[in-house]
Amino acid sequence: MATLSAMKRDVVPRAQFNGDRSWKSFWESASSCRLNRVEAAHFIETLEQHVGLQLSWRVLDFGCGFGFTTGLIAARVASVSAWDAAANMRTQARDHLAAHGNVELLDLGTAIALPDDADFDLIVVNSVVQYMSADEFVGWLAAWRDGLAVRGRLVLSDLIPREYDVRRDIPAVLLFSLRRRTLLRALVEGVKEWRRYRRVHRSVPLLTIAPEELAQQAGELGLDAEILPANLSSHPARLSVVLTRR
Repeated sequence: MATLSAMKRDVVPRAQFNGDRSWKSFWESASSCRLNRVEAAHFIETLEQHVGLQLSWRVLDFGCGFGFTTGLIAARVASVSAWDAAANMRTQARDHLAAHGNVELLDLGTAIALPDDADFDLIVVNSVVQYMSADEFVGWLAAWRDGLAVRGRLVLSDLIPREYDVRRDIPAVLLFSLRRRTLLRALVEGVKEWRRYRRVHRSVPLLTIAPEELAQQAGELGLDAEILPANLSSHPARLSVVLTRR
């Protein structure tokens, strides 16, 4: 694994949304906004409250997006590895994380597997699972388990429960923005992204999770699942789960 500073820039330029209604196309054409940074700070606050972060930990930020959460984690732990499936996200994350000497950007290719030497004290998967297929999720659940240290923790957050109406996200985001004093900017920056989001969602539904099914899937892989009392992201009606090895 190469250090962040040694990684070459992805040759794939940021794509323009071309009507390809897939989540991959959505993220390949996404750009960051002020709300993304505010949401990252909120996530770290709740992560520290409900899970904790320790200076000796090795952490994986799986689905790192723009890298805002990765950078905040890096200031609180020994090292952070980061990865995202979208080349656009990796490029932006590399730019945002250039000043962090304890961050490395992984190159996982298209395989559903972590590096053989993965041994993480914490794996964070925030607002990622809903964009996977059911088969991808089961495959990655096993890969994340294999990448955990003996007493490591796997945190899945922003999971969408069954029968959830995605339109509930709108008032949740607006209320969160109001409380964080970013409402006007969220309205200005968010309208275009929300329209693109809805176009994709009509063609590719988000993956939903039933807690009892997740507990069963985790148990079959030798993991115990604990549902946290509050979701770690800005969407209070969604779920966060901590999984540990038995």
